Amino acid sequence: MDHTFEQVLVDIDVRNKPRHVLIAIGKPGILWALDRGTGEFLWARETIYQNVFKSIDPETGKVTINESLIPKKLDEAQFVCPSDYGGKLWMASAYNPATKTLFIPLNNMCMGWKVVAQQPLVGEDYGRGRLEYRHSPGSDGFVGRVDAINLETEQPSWTHQQRPYWSSSLLATGGGIVFGGDTSRRAFALDAATGKVLWELPLNSQPAGYPMTYLAGGKQYVAIPADFSLIGNRAAHALTPEIPIPSHGSTLMVFTLSDPDPGSR
Repeated sequence: MDHTFEQVLVDIDVRNKPRHVLIAIGKPGILWALDRGTGEFLWARETIYQNVFKSIDPETGKVTINESLIPKKLDEAQFVCPSDYGGKLWMASAYNPATKTLFIPLNNMCMGWKVVAQQPLVGEDYGRGRLEYRHSPGSDGFVGRVDAINLETEQPSWTHQQRPYWSSSLLATGGGIVFGGDTSRRAFALDAATGKVLWELPLNSQPAGYPMTYLAGGKQYVAIPADFSLIGNRAAHALTPEIPIPSHGSTLMVFTLSDPDPGSR
């Protein structure tokens, strides 16, 4: 349940007071807001379903661990949310400073987990057979997810959920679009205000990196890397077995708008 991912620096009002804030998020999918000058805890908000943290003190940020999930003996099964891949993984969030909105790529995933005895095997990792990936309670089979959180109200603006595992980082544009993609090879453009899918296109492989945008020759481009991503695919196979996941790709897909037809104006 590590918290080794992006930390976003934002200038926002916290309870009607201007603050320089650091936003952090880890595998449990909890947003942490800290004063980036002093480290003072400001607030925390859950996104995906999790049962690792029993509670978070709203004044101090002190965490109470759910000790019932700590194994007491070998082969004792526990239902843990999120899974070892996290509700939030390496796929990076995107921030729009104009609307104070953070867009977060997430996945609804849990696991059956137990401690097992295992002798060292050459070429194998430890813990084979100790995990069984499962859907999150109340997810209705939807795995991939994007949450838009207004960091001043601390409330979600919208949530986009879908069956395929969300496999890429997000890109938020000044024009009100959020780009990303999933393991079904689809690249998406979402409406930043509503989460509505504006455009989607299957690529040769899954979007698995960091979308970017740039200007060249007076024209705006969006570049999306497509490739096989090992991290998360094992869980995606288990939770959405009907969705084929390409095992290769390594292509940079670049898009732009067509030049408008002068006669159509």
